Amino acid sequence: MSKTVFWFRHILAICHFNENLKRDERTTEAGEVQIKVVYPKFKNGEATVRSVRVFPKYVYVDEIYQTMLNAGEEKLEEATQELVKMAPPPMDRMLVKQSREEAIQKMSQRKEMVVANVPPTAAPMQNPPLLKEARAKPCCRTCGQPMKGHNKVQNCPRNQK
Repeated sequence: MSKTVFWFRHILAICHFNENLKRDERTTEAGEVQIKVVYPKFKNGEATVRSVRVFPKYVYVDEIYQTMLNAGEEKLEEATQELVKMAPPPMDRMLVKQSREEAIQKMSQRKEMVVANVPPTAAPMQNPPLLKEARAKPCCRTCGQPMKGHNKVQNCPRNQK
């Protein structure tokens, strides 16, 4: 694909967006605005109401085509070169990358570091949080003995049948 065709398509896309961004609403013969109701799945049955727009226009295509034909190949090449100069370089070329040797050297320096005993940075808490108290063991309501193994207690009135 030649550069001319590329730029022609690019300009068409931009013009289509600009020309048809704010299209008028379509109206009925009675003069009422047409609407459409859609029921998207993600709304679980709730409707979305939108106005119907008029069809897009493509008048700009002829204007751009005539401009390109009248411009000539030399002017198009000059315009292409000017646009290329204005465009920023790709993101991967904009970064200043660290050299491989430098990265390896930094990694080896980090691994050689000796970890010293570092004191805590926060001051000790004055009132440490209270520990959750253990739940009291369940006891019999009648005799007050613990319920664990309670069926073997002989002197409890509940166990005498």
